Amino acid sequence: MRKILPVMIALSVCAHIWSHDSDKAYFLVDFNWGEDTILIQSELPWTIRQAMFKDLDEDSNAYISYYGKNQFEYDEIMYFYLRKNIFFIAEKGDTLFLSSYRKGEKKEHSHGGEVDLIYTGKNRRADIIYNSLFFNFDSTHVNYHEIHYANSVADFETKLNNPSWEFQFKDHDHESEAKTKKNKKDSSEMAFWLLIGMIPILIILFLMFRKKF
Repeated sequence: MRKILPVMIALSVCAHIWSHDSDKAYFLVDFNWGEDTILIQSELPWTIRQAMFKDLDEDSNAYISYYGKNQFEYDEIMYFYLRKNIFFIAEKGDTLFLSSYRKGEKKEHSHGGEVDLIYTGKNRRADIIYNSLFFNFDSTHVNYHEIHYANSVADFETKLNNPSWEFQFKDHDHESEAKTKKNKKDSSEMAFWLLIGMIPILIILFLMFRKKF
């Protein structure tokens, strides 16, 4: 019994740590990753399997029947679960959904499976990020985010009662574009008024030159 006791204690501690991590997920949202592309590097707990199968059909036996299906069907179910629960919303209401996902590279001190989420679109402007992953499975679950946009960084969480986050920094691409247009407009106006101001001077010079000859 004395030999078994340390093993039981160790298993209990491991179980506690494992279950503790199952109510957290981590997301690095990178707007600077590539042109027309947003990359989210995520660390998902092992409960992703239960969450996505539970979401598949709450009112049927799909949770059981799909449990032993092949890898292709598993990937399809996971794709639609991710697409449904984590996306971006623009100011005009346009929605940018998940384009594809892939297995991420293994990182030290990871909290679970690494998955890269890829969002592709010509207009990457987003005002809100929505992330309700795992909430259908665990009402206490918390999603932790770190977002990188140009030179700005922000941290935030989403929970069951608050599944979305509105960007706290401005869209630098659009701000820069607006400044460029304003500068061009100002330059054009300045050139116009300089031209108007030169007309009387040219007239005076013309009259003076005419009198001499």
